[in-house]
Amino acid sequence: MNKSNLNVLNYSRIALVGDSYTQHGWWPVEVIHTLATHTPRLNVKIFNCGIGGDTMRGASKRLNWDVAPLEPTHLFVLLGINDCRYTRYQCKADFSTEIANWPNVFKIYEKSLYSIVRYSLNNNWQLLLGTPILLPESVDSIYDVQRINEVLAGFADIVRKISCERNIILVDLNEQMQSVYKSWHGSAEKDLFSSDYIHPNQLGYRIIGRLFLKELGFQVNVPKSVTEGKDKFSVFNRTEQQIFAIEQKIRHCAFLEYRMIEDRIVNITEKEKVQYWQNLCNQEKTPDWLCCTIKDWIVWHNQIGQLHKELENLQ
Repeated sequence: MNKSNLNVLNYSRIALVGDSYTQHGWWPVEVIHTLATHTPRLNVKIFNCGIGGDTMRGASKRLNWDVAPLEPTHLFVLLGINDCRYTRYQCKADFSTEIANWPNVFKIYEKSLYSIVRYSLNNNWQLLLGTPILLPESVDSIYDVQRINEVLAGFADIVRKISCERNIILVDLNEQMQSVYKSWHGSAEKDLFSSDYIHPNQLGYRIIGRLFLKELGFQVNVPKSVTEGKDKFSVFNRTEQQIFAIEQKIRHCAFLEYRMIEDRIVNITEKEKVQYWQNLCNQEKTPDWLCCTIKDWIVWHNQIGQLHKELENLQ
């Protein structure tokens, strides 16, 4: 990608489709921050379309109701960690029972990505495809990271292949992040990732945002140490914090709407929806994070249009 390709982003509306890396990650805000700071004349709107726990197949089924109404000009897709569903939640001792299902994982991922490509082309959206990043090796992780990374590497190859076949812009975060791990001299897992060793921390997310911009041709610095990272990154301002807060409300609502569709809970009234989620929230087995998401949905689901308007005004 060279500088001339940046012209295609002018007056663009870019929808970022992904999982929890995108929904809860700071990297979309890092992109907004950098665009506003370094290229204020480049009129670009960024939309966070991440849903925690989503897969490539799941994303292919929600483009029509979750993304299309935003009228994007560009679509960036970054998915993979949850597509490793036969490995993602498997501890090392249990992993062998699921290995026979691996071939289907790659077939489903590839078929679903092709579906997203077709839908995007039919809607005249310019595509940008991201390769899923590998996890850093960690002795403390309860997951078989080596096996998970084998699957993620396979997904990355699929993304590269389809990008080449269809002449789609490739944002190779997989390759770029591996270079970051090497430059971190073995401490990436504790410096760039949260305690679950699956999700990046704020610094890790911001590096992903920088790599995304770098792959698009922006001249940005990617730090090689925590100390350098603190020097290179400025603190998000109040407006950017507001953007992140509003995005989370919108995505919480999308997450629950998505879950209802997946659970085939359709054609019910708004009152019945509220009752459904309140009942779930009152169950002891429901985790705290889901209860918080449900409470956000109850407050905000009827005001999505207002939230989107506030978000556009802030960008």
